[in-house]
Amino acid sequence: MTKSFTVNIQKGGVGKTTLTINGAYYLIEKEDANVLLIDMDESINLSKRFKELVSEGEDIPEESTVREFFTNTGNPKPIKISDQMDLIYGYDKLAELEKEVEAGKGRGYLLAWYFKNLKELESKYDYILIDTHNSFNIFTDNAIAMSDYVLAIADIDEDAIEKLRVEDRHVEELKEAFINPITSESFVRAKVLKVGNKVQNNTHDSQMFKKAFEQMMKMDSAFLGYFEFRSLFGKVKTTGQPLTELELVYNTPSYRRFFDSTWNLYKKIFSGGELDE
Repeated sequence: MTKSFTVNIQKGGVGKTTLTINGAYYLIEKEDANVLLIDMDESINLSKRFKELVSEGEDIPEESTVREFFTNTGNPKPIKISDQMDLIYGYDKLAELEKEVEAGKGRGYLLAWYFKNLKELESKYDYILIDTHNSFNIFTDNAIAMSDYVLAIADIDEDAIEKLRVEDRHVEELKEAFINPITSESFVRAKVLKVGNKVQNNTHDSQMFKKAFEQMMKMDSAFLGYFEFRSLFGKVKTTGQPLTELELVYNTPSYRRFFDSTWNLYKKIFSGGELDE
């Protein structure tokens, strides 16, 4: 069965796109999975990482962008990135499209697409990963509505834990909003999974964040762990190489511990938080 994940938090710069891309490569390289990426962030940063691979200098056809979910056929054509990865490209004018979409006949565009194409999706993909904007706009709500899990990412911030609580509350509100009129049950089934990011070992703020996060992990199984801050995450952006490729080059004991910790957390995330320690 295909598992779908929406990556979201109400703050920019937490590393959503970087963790989404590296998560996709983890699934391919470590789990031999087939992955569909959907770029629902108006910044289209995820899509830009792959543009040279897919466009050859030409414009991306709108039928292969997320705009197609909300207009025309409602059925975008994924772009092949590799044998095991496809991408539904982002659309940088989503903000302009938002009012038009909200004025439409319904809010569950992605949900309708998912159920309409369920058999094909399950035959082609093991995982669907959706990168979103740092807001609860209609596009993020659509992504959450069709997902099994919401991955909420918090970085070192004084109100990071509160932002994770906000994510919980919003998903619960969506569960009440997307109701099947026949069964009176909610279409929204997403479980919120919570991870930290950009955690360092040598700063006071990071130490305080780790303490608070580890305390929450003891109380709430949805708190899965945190990603360490390493310059390798920056190299992912500057070189275009995912961590799975950089692992082949950086093989000192210190980096080995970093990669082991990173892969273990990804494994926990993509198990839906149900991986035994």
